[in-house]
Amino acid sequence: IVHNGIRFQPFNAGHVLGAAMFLIDIAGAKVLYTGDFSRTPDRHLLGAEIPPVSPDILIVESTYGTLELESREERERKLIGWVTEIVVRGGRCLIPVFALGRAQELLLILEEHWEANKSLQTIPIYYASSMAARSMVQYKTYVSSMSDWVKEKHEANVNPFEFKYIKALKDSKSFEDNGPCVVLASPGMLQSGVSYELFARWCGNPNNGVIIAGYCIDGTLAAKVIAEQRNITTDDGKTLIVNMKTIGRVSFSAHSDGRQTKEFITALQTTKHVVLVHGQEAPMKRLKDSLLQEPALVARGMSVYNPKNQEKVVVPFATQRVAKVLGSLVRQAPKDGDFVHGVLLINSQHKYTVVHPRDISTFTGLQTVSIHQAMVLPLAAHKSDSEILSVLQTYFAESEMFKDVTPSKAANDAETDNADTATSRINVSGSVNLTVSHDANSHTTVTIQWSASNIDDLVADITCVALVHALQSSSDEALSGKGAASADTPLPVELKTIDEVADLAFRFKCFHHMLSQFYNSVKTNLATGECHVRITPTIVARVADGIKVTYPSISSTSPLLQEDFFKNEHRKLTDVLKRTYLTLFPIPVDAGWCDCGKFHYDDSLDKFVDGAGPAK
Repeated sequence: IVHNGIRFQPFNAGHVLGAAMFLIDIAGAKVLYTGDFSRTPDRHLLGAEIPPVSPDILIVESTYGTLELESREERERKLIGWVTEIVVRGGRCLIPVFALGRAQELLLILEEHWEANKSLQTIPIYYASSMAARSMVQYKTYVSSMSDWVKEKHEANVNPFEFKYIKALKDSKSFEDNGPCVVLASPGMLQSGVSYELFARWCGNPNNGVIIAGYCIDGTLAAKVIAEQRNITTDDGKTLIVNMKTIGRVSFSAHSDGRQTKEFITALQTTKHVVLVHGQEAPMKRLKDSLLQEPALVARGMSVYNPKNQEKVVVPFATQRVAKVLGSLVRQAPKDGDFVHGVLLINSQHKYTVVHPRDISTFTGLQTVSIHQAMVLPLAAHKSDSEILSVLQTYFAESEMFKDVTPSKAANDAETDNADTATSRINVSGSVNLTVSHDANSHTTVTIQWSASNIDDLVADITCVALVHALQSSSDEALSGKGAASADTPLPVELKTIDEVADLAFRFKCFHHMLSQFYNSVKTNLATGECHVRITPTIVARVADGIKVTYPSISSTSPLLQEDFFKNEHRKLTDVLKRTYLTLFPIPVDAGWCDCGKFHYDDSLDKFVDGAGPAK
C-alpha cells in the first residue's frame, strides 16, 4: 500500500486472526512496527513472519520481558489435566479468556479432548462472550489464513470451528448452573463482566476451579488469585473468600516471550535500532539489558531504547540515496568527483532520477515552458549605441563571466549620418540581449531581454545595474560629445547611504542569499561581511569583503592545489563571487578595483592558502 509516497507492507503477526505488523518505508528509511506478535504457531494460527528486509528501526513489544514461556505441548497437557480433574470431581471449571484469539485456541483444544474422551461428552462446555460469538463467523470464513492443521481439516470438508460439544452463553443470568461444566468467559483478568460474576459465585466451593490461561497485570483480581490470596477485596468493596482446590496458571498468551523476541531481533540481521514498547518498566529494562549483552547484537552496534509513555525517542541514522541519470545527460559518462547538473525527479516510491530540463517531458507527464522577460530602461540623456557598448565592455573588461559583450549588429558611430535612427542590438555573455533604440526626439531607450533561469536572471540584473550606474548623473559629463569612455576616465563610484553600516549589512545579507543559490552551506557574519562557503564536503572557503577568497585549512605545499578538481571548484567560486560582487558593490574603489573600472588583483591559487588574501 502506498499513500502520499509512504509505503506500507503488512506481514502476519501471529497474534490473532488478521493481526499484522507493518513495514513502513519513507524515502528509503524503513521502520517495522510489530504490535502484538507471536512467533509460536498453534492449532489455528501461523507464527509471525520475518520480513525479508531488515528495517533501520524496529519497534517491538516487550510484554513478557525476558520471561520464557512453556512449550505448546506442555501448556496443553497442563490445561487438559486441570480441566479433567475439576469436572470429574463434580466441580465447575472457569477459564477467564480474552474474546479474540486465545478463546478460539482453547475451544479447539477442549473440543478435540472431548471428542477423544466419551466419558466427558455429557459435561457441557460454554463460551460466554458476545464478541467471541460474533467473531466466530470470521473464524469459520477465513480458514485460508490459518494454520496448516485448519486447512487440512477444511480440505476434508470439516470446519474445526463448527463445534459439537461447545455452546455459546449469552450472559450469566441465562446460565443453568446445575452441575459440572466448563465455562470460558471474558474478560481475561476477572476485572468485570461474566468471568467476574461466575468467579464470585464459584470461588467458595472447593470442588470448583479456575485456570488463568492468559496474561494478567499486577493488581488485577486474576493476579491476586494466582498469588493464592484467600481473602480478596474487590474494587467494589466486596470480600471474596477463595476455597477452590484447583487454581491453575498456564499461559496461552499470543505475545512474544523473551526468547522469541531475541530470536526475532537476531533474524533481522542489519537492524541497529530497537525500541521496546508494550511492557512494564522492570521487565522492559531486563529485556534491554539482555539484548545489549547478546554477542551477535553487540557486534552490529545495536542501540536499544525503552521509553516511558509519551517519551520522545530520537534515533540518528542515515540512508544512502541513489539517483539514476537518464537521457542526454549520459551521453558522456561523468568521472569521479564530477558534478551532474540537471533536474532531480522523485516519484511516489521515492526513486530518484536526474535528467536534463529538456528531457523532462520524455521521462514524465510534465511539460516544460520558457519564460521570456524584458526590462525597459529609458535613459535620462541621449546615448549612442557605441557609447553604451563601450560602457558595458569597460565595466566588464576583467570579468570572465561577462567578457563576451558584443554587438549583435554593428553599433553605429555617433558621428555617422542617421546613426541614431536605427535600432541596434548588444549581446551580453551569449544569453542576454540589449536593444538600443532612439525616437524622433533623440531619446534613448535600452530594452534588456532574456529567458528566465538562475544564471540569466543574474546576468540581466548585473547588466541593468551597470547601465544605471554608468550612464546616470556624473557619467553625463564624462560621456557627452566624446563617444565612448576612455580607459583613464573614472567611472562613478557607488554612493554612500546616510547609515552606511546598515547599508553594508543589508548588502551582505543580500550577498548571503545570492551565494546560497549556488552553494548549500553558506554562513555569513553580517557585521563583518566574512563568509564561509563549503564548496565540497571537505573544503571550506573563507570570503572577506564579498570578494577575497582564502582556504585556511590548505597549505601552500598541498598537492590538492595541483588537482584539476580543486582548480575547477576554485574557478567556479571566483566566477560566482565576481558576478555577485558586481551586483551588490558596483565599481568599488577597493578590493582590487581601481577608478578605471578594471579588476587588477592576482587570483592564482597560491594567493588563497595559509590565510593569505588576494594580492592587490
